[in-house]
Order: sequence, then C-alpha cells, then structure tokens
Amino acid sequence: MVPNSPAAISRCRPWLVPFLLLGACSTGGPSIDGSYYPGCPSFAGNTIRLEAGSYVWEKFTDMVAVGPDGQIVNQFPGFPKRGRYRVEGDTLHLESEDADVLNTFYIREKNGNYVLLTAAELTEAQTSGGYGNCVLTRAAD
Repeated sequence: MVPNSPAAISRCRPWLVPFLLLGACSTGGPSIDGSYYPGCPSFAGNTIRLEAGSYVWEKFTDMVAVGPDGQIVNQFPGFPKRGRYRVEGDTLHLESEDADVLNTFYIREKNGNYVLLTAAELTEAQTSGGYGNCVLTRAAD
C-alpha cells in the first residue's frame, strides 16, 4: 500500500485521522531512503542508494570483458552516477548535478516494502497484475 493513500488511511481509527494527516503533511510521509537491490539472485543489474535527497546509482555484472590489448574493459562507463533525487507523487526522478533528469522510477509497495520499477516493469505490472521477482527492492539496512 502506498504511504498516505486513502486505503491506508481508511483502515485507521476515525479519531486518529486528523493526527495522521497532520503527521503526513509535516514529514512528507515515510522516507524511501535506503539501498535498493534486485529482489532475486542476479548476476547483473543495478543498485541504487537513496539518502537525504542524494543518490548513488551503480551497475554490476559478474562478467569480465577484456579488450584487444588484454586489459579489463569498463562495461559501464559513466557509472556510478551521483546526484540529487526528487519524488513527485509515486515517481522518483534521479537528477544529474545540472538538474537534468537521468532516469525515472516508479515507487510501489511489494510485500510491505518499497520497490522501484522502470517504465517497462510498470507496464508489465499493470498488464500482469503483479511485480516480477527481480525488481529493485529496498534492503533492510
């Protein structure tokens, strides 16, 4: 359930609603900060660390590429990426230092934990009615 959604609030005792709304408005709701990893064993993928409005986005793989000169090739030039993030509703925008949006993820809840979906994963979830096992899932830090 998305934080501060009508479904979440409707399950509360009626006399608590004004206090919950006051708390949600003053704090902006629960934080999405944390480390996000693929939700399944994975040999390649992304990790994202969100903390106090900043992010670090890394890519990983267990494969090693070797160039013609025998040197290991960086398979992810430009990574890790760092910058600021902002949340608009249920959408997470990762921004460069120049405030250009580098990528957008969609914040959802799966089994009581936050997950970050790409546009393709969101479309798949809307079609299938569920999330895949390997979506970026917030780890218990």
